[in-house]
Amino acid sequence: MTFTSLDFETANNERTSACSIGISTFVDGALVKTDYFLIRPEPFHFNYHNILVHGIRPEMVEDAPDFRDLWPRLAPLLQGKLLVAHNAPFDMLVLQSLFRWYRLEVEPMQFVCTVSLSRAVWGRHQRYSLGPLCNRLGIPIEHHHAGSDAEGAGYVLLQQLQDTNSPSVEVLAEAYGYRLGTVCDRTYDGFKRKK
Repeated sequence: MTFTSLDFETANNERTSACSIGISTFVDGALVKTDYFLIRPEPFHFNYHNILVHGIRPEMVEDAPDFRDLWPRLAPLLQGKLLVAHNAPFDMLVLQSLFRWYRLEVEPMQFVCTVSLSRAVWGRHQRYSLGPLCNRLGIPIEHHHAGSDAEGAGYVLLQQLQDTNSPSVEVLAEAYGYRLGTVCDRTYDGFKRKK
């Protein structure tokens, strides 16, 4: 049960506009560390609604590194790891868009979506947005802070593993008919049920 969960917050509707990232490293089912970085977004424009959601304002990131400059610090945390995100299509497509925008060549990384797994494990009759789900599971988070949300997604996955007695993320996904997604600069293949 070793994996890395991540979460992005964005400045506007463009997928390249990441203004923060949280990355939580889980080893043998335990949170080892969470890294949090502010990012200078591209384009450098903040929608008012986005600011209301995450509280990050332009002046907080005007001197922050852009994603290309930050990548040497992020790469060891992400590459070669099994990635986890809550509503993974959003975060993984942001990641891929950043790779493409900054012309970063990376090897494919596998990922799972804890929203999809929540519906599979706990049924479709409940709401599975991260804030209410963590509240229901007793997981304390500061919702829409990328570091805290990354931790929350990781703890949700640990709860799913526990509730299904699954020894690994791969076994859990297989049990519910899912195949792992992959993302890199060249391709995106979602976390979805096998045909």
